[in-house]
Amino acid sequence: MGKIFSWIAWTSLLLWRGVYHIPLSNCRTLILLIVLGALLVSGLAIPDVPVERADWEKVAKGPTIQQFELLNGLRILMVQTATTSDITAHLLIKSGSAQDPYSKRGLANLTAQRLLVRNCDQEINLESLGIKLEFDVQPDATILRGSTRPHRVGFFLELLAAMLSPSGVTPETLPSTVQLRRNTLEISKADIFQFASLFFRRAIFENHPYGRSLGQVGFSSEISQEDLELFRKEYYVPNNSALVLVGAISSDDLLDMVREKLGPWTKKHLARITYPEPQVLERLSIQLVQKTNTSSAAGILFGHTVPGRQSNDFYTLKALNLILGGLGSGSRLSSSFLSHRIKYSLLDSNIRFYRLGGILEVLARIPGPVAPAALTAIIDAIEGVKQSPISEAELEKAKTQLIAWHLERLGSPRLLADQLIQMELFSLSKNFLDHFPERISELTVDDLQRAAKTHLSTTRAVAVITGVNEEVSTQLSNLGLSEVVIPPVLPNTP
Repeated sequence: MGKIFSWIAWTSLLLWRGVYHIPLSNCRTLILLIVLGALLVSGLAIPDVPVERADWEKVAKGPTIQQFELLNGLRILMVQTATTSDITAHLLIKSGSAQDPYSKRGLANLTAQRLLVRNCDQEINLESLGIKLEFDVQPDATILRGSTRPHRVGFFLELLAAMLSPSGVTPETLPSTVQLRRNTLEISKADIFQFASLFFRRAIFENHPYGRSLGQVGFSSEISQEDLELFRKEYYVPNNSALVLVGAISSDDLLDMVREKLGPWTKKHLARITYPEPQVLERLSIQLVQKTNTSSAAGILFGHTVPGRQSNDFYTLKALNLILGGLGSGSRLSSSFLSHRIKYSLLDSNIRFYRLGGILEVLARIPGPVAPAALTAIIDAIEGVKQSPISEAELEKAKTQLIAWHLERLGSPRLLADQLIQMELFSLSKNFLDHFPERISELTVDDLQRAAKTHLSTTRAVAVITGVNEEVSTQLSNLGLSEVVIPPVLPNTP
């Protein structure tokens, strides 16, 4: 294509001189034209697009992100979209379960729950108003995820301001803290992986603040209403928060509403919090919880720490995780279970990234009697990724899937808002969404093999297994992999 443009430009140059009879004495104009023509002929002015980048021209660029900051320190990230669907509104509080006092684990989780509790006598049917609210407590953050119809944005922001206000929810409007803890416990026991995760994070991070997972709420009986209010006053402040808004609404109109509703939110001085680096596990720990007298379904949650979001291996680990367990029947985990002839109803792997570190999680839901063989299959799969060369086909499949998910995130207001939350929480560059496809495309087999040998382990890890009987427990003890630990099971009532 570049050569065609070059020929056209050079021909035009000669015709133009012939038609207008430019004298040779008018050398300045002529020299400039000759130089331009020479550049075009040489291909320097309009170079051909490299073949290897041609495909990336089809990849959508990231959205235009507008950033503002109110006088009270509240950061606002906005993306205006063409869709006429609901406005997505996420509130990020840059404090989470890592701020829980050791003796009051679950405080961050209960404080977030408190925001969503309304007086039954004054309950507003938010669903009928087109408003949805939910929360997510992580070690580094508390995220309130919401959506509302465009014409209800003002009301939504007013509701949010009332929830964050000291007088927004009083103790008289709240059920007891014990009841909140009981509800959390019942939800946790409803899913074997959610129940296993209560012990998993604690076993991996041990006494590190990241080990104070929201699931530990079942252990604490020392949390009072005063504790909830103190936590809210300490961390739920505008200069420790960010509001993310995605939807079809004018940024000027939206900003005016945010200023009006959340501008009075009072900021405070924030003490600098530092954490030690998470410690590397010394051995494999197998933890059995919620043993049963039946041979029903069992759950295995296996994993260990990995580097945090800011690591140079972030993109490498994303691809490596897919090859391990995220490619369905084409994953290494699936192949390992097939070779061991183990049936499963769920098999997956995931990496959760935090500021200082992350967690690799391998999940398997299998019949209780095959739990020992399933654990062996997981270990074999991880060792296989470390020792057996990763093929180009595996890498290309992982790249294709990661880029497809990236495009999906750009097209979904909710998923896009989550990406902006990550941008704000981890101080990522404004154009990190633009660079994602390119960074993924640059990965090589050697990059993944190096990362696997560096970051994956089967001897410095934790396996939490739930739903096995005494016979299976004995079989696990006889595997010889490591000492089997049986932690105390959560009580039926707090």
